[in-house]
Formats: sequence, structure tokens, C-alpha cells
Amino acid sequence: MNELTFFASVAGLYFMLAVSPGPNFLIVSVAAAGKSKHYATFVILGIATASVFWASLAAMGLGLALAQLQDSQRILQLFGGMYLLYIAFKTLKNASLPLTNDIDSSTEGNIFSGYLSGLLTNLGNPKSLIFFSSVFATLYTPEITTMLKVWSVAVVGAVAIIWYLVVAFVFSSNKLQNIYTRSKKRIDYIVGGLLGFFSLKLILNL
Repeated sequence: MNELTFFASVAGLYFMLAVSPGPNFLIVSVAAAGKSKHYATFVILGIATASVFWASLAAMGLGLALAQLQDSQRILQLFGGMYLLYIAFKTLKNASLPLTNDIDSSTEGNIFSGYLSGLLTNLGNPKSLIFFSSVFATLYTPEITTMLKVWSVAVVGAVAIIWYLVVAFVFSSNKLQNIYTRSKKRIDYIVGGLLGFFSLKLILNL
């Protein structure tokens, strides 16, 4: 496998994971539509950090080993399910509250909150664990050099940031923000319900 084919495979496989519907997409779209593109950017950086972490494990050959540790998978799955359940509860609880436009998304607290939300959501997502410890890990054959591994992890981070920035850009448009403002209660109930479904599915499948 030449370098171009290798990087294309890394980018293509991860892109397929990124575009598939799930908690990451939900939290980015809601952050962009309900808060701001600036806040959503830090959510995205959290998601990208977790993706880089998983990709690094795969590149170091630890992905396949991690797949054999059933207890570790269950702990991560429980952790992810509980965190998503918490986000779902907050979303449903605040659904009836009016949308506030005076949130300063540039403050340190909100920046950390957004980053942590993206990081924990993706770290606790078993879909990421399964992907990086199985299909993605098989890309790292013995002939792949250390430098190629480093650059491939960077490719994963770049694809994550670019894709979710596109999502944030779309959902932060005035048209979609106006739709969210008018239908906040209904949309929050739908999003909270979906997050609750994802979380309970993770917990019940332990």
C-alpha cells in the first residue's frame, strides 16, 4: 500500500464513521443552532480530541488488544450511556425554557463545558471504540512507518474538525437558528428523546 492509498483509506474510513448519525452529530447541531458557532467549535475540538485518542491507540497497535478486554468495553459503554442519559435529561428539562441569546460563549466556563461535552460524548461512544479497534486498526500493517502513523492520526483529527465544522456552519445559519428558536421545545424533546434512546440502548446492551 503506497502512502497516498494509505492516507485515503484512513480519511475515507473515518469519514464514514463521522457522517453516520449518532450522538456526536446531535450535540454539534444543537450547540450550533441553540447556542453559537463559537461554542459548537469547542464541542468539535472535544470530539476531535477523542477521535485522535482512539486513532492513536489503533496506530500503536493497542486497538486490537483493547478489543479483547471485554470489561474495559463494558465500563466505557456504561460511562458513555450514563453521560448521554445526563445530557438527555438536561435537554428535556430545559426544553420548556426560553432560548437565551445573552450567553457569552467565549467565557472560560462555557468553552470548557463545550469541549468537555464533545470529549466525553465521543470517548464514551462504543461505536468509536468498535470502529478503531477493528476495521480501522487493520490499516496499520507492519510496513507502516512511525511517521506515517503520526500523520494518519493527524488526518483523523483534521477530518473530524472539517466535517463537524461543516455541520456547525449549516446549523448556525440564520434560517436554521430561526427555526430552532420558533420550535425549540419540540426540537429539544426530539433531541432529548433520541439521546435518551442512545443512552438506554448502550446501558441495556451491557
